[in-house]
Amino acid sequence: MFEASKKFHQYNYFSQWLKDQKEFVKRMLDNHGNPDKNIVMFGVSEGGNVAAALASEISQITHLIILGGGSMKGIDEFRIWGKNNNVDFDKFYQEMQKYPESIEKRGIGQTYKYWASVLPVDPMDYLKKIDIPILVAIGEKDEKVPIESVNFMADAFKKLHKHNLTVKIFPDCNHILTDSSGKNHRSELLQYAYTWWNCNPPNHDCRL
Repeated sequence: MFEASKKFHQYNYFSQWLKDQKEFVKRMLDNHGNPDKNIVMFGVSEGGNVAAALASEISQITHLIILGGGSMKGIDEFRIWGKNNNVDFDKFYQEMQKYPESIEKRGIGQTYKYWASVLPVDPMDYLKKIDIPILVAIGEKDEKVPIESVNFMADAFKKLHKHNLTVKIFPDCNHILTDSSGKNHRSELLQYAYTWWNCNPPNHDCRL
């Protein structure tokens, strides 16, 4: 609807998101935190990596939910995306690396600075440290994040002998959980999540 400001693009990168969100969450917990309550961290798309990072660092968080995110590095996810969409993503990546601080140069809808910050992030650096219950939900036909990234996460958790992961796949749904008929399933996800976190107290394996 409108173009974001230059200042927005200057601060639109992963480590800044993490710094801002960490400050916000800690302030909220200092003012309102109650150790007897569930503190659920919910991240969507690339925000899933931010949520995972926070959940790995903030002890008061009791549950982590990620929607439309996996555990492959961004560069690996977008190589799959490029292959599925006949886009030479490696060519774009090589060009972007020449100007990693540029907010003027753009590609695939974002600045080079944005891409340089998110593509190298390895979600498993955070996820492997987390022992609280984790729910990952994704549409079967997600056009942004390949479902392979969620399968990769499930395999990684098995290899690490971690049992705190629940995966929920929504058949025939895209990145925003809308199916091919136009029906949106986000309310279904929220109901599922509500049941899941009530069934999964921290440090207890009771997955749906």
